[in-house]
Amino acid sequence: MCNMMSLDLKKTLYEVHPSFVELERIKSMSVSDSTLDRLAGKVHALNQEKKQRLRKVLVFAVHVSHLTKLQDLGGTLIELWSLTDTPLDEQKCFDHVTSLISVSQNIVIPQGCLAHDLIKKVEVEVKRLKHSKASKMKELVLKKMIDLEEIYRSVHMYIDSDHEW
Repeated sequence: MCNMMSLDLKKTLYEVHPSFVELERIKSMSVSDSTLDRLAGKVHALNQEKKQRLRKVLVFAVHVSHLTKLQDLGGTLIELWSLTDTPLDEQKCFDHVTSLISVSQNIVIPQGCLAHDLIKKVEVEVKRLKHSKASKMKELVLKKMIDLEEIYRSVHMYIDSDHEW
């Protein structure tokens, strides 16, 4: 455990009992019950420290993962808002998400910015905007087709009925 957590083994053993530092001794030694209890306590404390460090690593990994996901979603939101001409008042409720786009992973982020429910809310908005984008694109294509038909009519050009739009 000391190697895993980059702790000094001799120092750790010295904290349990100073005679443990003399590891080079070959002869056996008698260990009292109280020393064994302290050793068991130290092992338990090291296990707790290991668990705590693992939790910190996992929390940091989740934090980075959520931040990256929100940054990607924020970029998508901005792109889709632009394409769908979304009013600013609708965009404002997601300002906290779009402000995370340029945030580095070392910056302290306000509480709740990486909550699962917020990520889900942003994902729902992105889906809604993608659907809206598809509808607007269809609308735009139909409008351009009508404009083109009007141009053909205005110049008295015959439109071949075999060619469908």
